[in-house]
Amino acid sequence: MSEFEQIRAFVEIINAGSTKQAAAQMGLAPSAVSRRLKELELRLGTSLIQRTTRKMQMTEIGRTYYLRCLDILEALECANEEVRDTETTIRGRMKIAVPISYGVSELAPAIYDFMHLHPNLEISLNVDDSRIDLVQGGYDVGIRIGELEDSSLIARRIKRVNSLVCASPAFLREFGPIETLEQLKEAPALCYSNLERPEEWLFHDQQNLRSKVTVKPRLTATNGDVLREAALAGLGVVCEPEFILWQSVEAGDLVPLLTQLKWQGMGIYVVYPKTTQVPRRTRLFIDFLTARLTS
Repeated sequence: MSEFEQIRAFVEIINAGSTKQAAAQMGLAPSAVSRRLKELELRLGTSLIQRTTRKMQMTEIGRTYYLRCLDILEALECANEEVRDTETTIRGRMKIAVPISYGVSELAPAIYDFMHLHPNLEISLNVDDSRIDLVQGGYDVGIRIGELEDSSLIARRIKRVNSLVCASPAFLREFGPIETLEQLKEAPALCYSNLERPEEWLFHDQQNLRSKVTVKPRLTATNGDVLREAALAGLGVVCEPEFILWQSVEAGDLVPLLTQLKWQGMGIYVVYPKTTQVPRRTRLFIDFLTARLTS
């Protein structure tokens, strides 16, 4: 068994999350993929993956080796692309992670158009609001909204969005008008629980000074669309990005509140792992997305 085949099996196992899934993607029997991993570990004289009955995860040395193997495979893929492809043709598989609300409303149409431009490209799209480990999951590109924490990623900001504080007309008729921060503090709030402190809503006042208001959560959820629907149902006040709320605001189903304040701005970033070679399809996709969505 060649060293390259062993390395590829190891990387596919990590990317797929299991030997069985890796075998399916490689078109091999699970026993053949397991054998390649075992031979690689024997040749290196160390364990790369810790196995339990429920899951597998890389050892510390396995993680370092995985990153080096990614560089090797990506360099080979880049070399193949230069030989095989024309100036505009790209092919292969890209794995992309996007958040749910922004992914459905803004990113998915852009991705569809990119796929029309490159019909030989295959895309695996993970739509999830949780912070996925791009390196561990074998992702080529991810979209992040808000503060960036992972220094192992390269980031390019593609957009900045502001949030709105809104409530339904029915809620305001029942609760009463909300025209001050003190009134907002007393209102039942619908809060995005993926934030570190969901009950703290940040804003800039008319002097552009940053401050916050602490609200009383009535409902918390990990998805912004769920919170918008709760606001439409009259359950409370919501503070969310404009791309989630604008259609409901334009239709008059939600009413913006305290508009003299600028609420909770955040950046939208395209991020990708640091590698010595970024595949051309990844570079083209990032450039396309940046041109399409930057503002």
